[in-house]
Amino acid sequence: MTASLYAGFTGIALAVQHVSTLLGTSADDAGNEIDLALEIYLTQSPWNHDYDLIHGLVGVGVYCLERANPATMKCLELIVERLSELAEPSGDGLCWLTRPDLLRGWQREKYPQGHYDLGLAHGLPGIIALLGKIHAAGVSREKTGRLLGGAVQWLLRQRLPQRAQSSFSAFHIPGRQSEGCRLAWCYGDAGLAAALFLAARCVGEESWEQEALAIARGAAARDTKACGVVDACFCHGSSGLAHIFNRLYQASNDEALSEASRYWIERTLRFSKPGDGPAGYPFMAIDKSGKQRMASKVRHA
Repeated sequence: MTASLYAGFTGIALAVQHVSTLLGTSADDAGNEIDLALEIYLTQSPWNHDYDLIHGLVGVGVYCLERANPATMKCLELIVERLSELAEPSGDGLCWLTRPDLLRGWQREKYPQGHYDLGLAHGLPGIIALLGKIHAAGVSREKTGRLLGGAVQWLLRQRLPQRAQSSFSAFHIPGRQSEGCRLAWCYGDAGLAAALFLAARCVGEESWEQEALAIARGAAARDTKACGVVDACFCHGSSGLAHIFNRLYQASNDEALSEASRYWIERTLRFSKPGDGPAGYPFMAIDKSGKQRMASKVRHA
């Protein structure tokens, strides 16, 4: 089993820690050996694995913040070191390349030189959110602040022209024109805005917060028929959007975001098809060639 947050032992450990905290019990015995394993894992340099939330450094960082003990604080220091090593200067900003060897087969064919990912699930917004939380935890503050500032600078420079259907693309590929993006938790303006807003609150940066809210309002105002939402999934569907807009509303009291959340909750309920899919919800899946299709059963690798 890998160290992936979403498909590995780190995710299981996070669930144990989270539930233990809710129940007021201790998960120390269950997590101590995992903490040690992660510390050894994170000493690898140069880092040749994913940096993202789903499989990489950012996901491990989420677990470490949940545990918040001396061992995981050391792991967070190592994560900052690895992210610093991977960061690429670009003007007055910093960016992180997703190498082609880390992409799926069909993605590797489409992006033979790799790409700069702008999605929360696999890209720069996940780094921004994590660095904000690490900075707020008081870990490696000088380096964390530098990386965070550079990441936000670079990200905001990737904003698309106003005529585009979204504020940001899913990917940035040097020399290639960026395209509009669907609206979702994993990719698109909603997830990106949530990450930027979180980082802004963590470091007290008012200008970033206003940028995040402007992006979120734009996402809330989009033509819902052109958002690319075809199912109720949290990752790329309506329930994830309902959650993001609700949390942003709770933090900002912006009524436009409240209305957007209610809309996507209602849309989630309308996706129900009793007898079809898990709990009556068929879902969109991507096959090995990269094509989208509706599915009724979860297939395990």
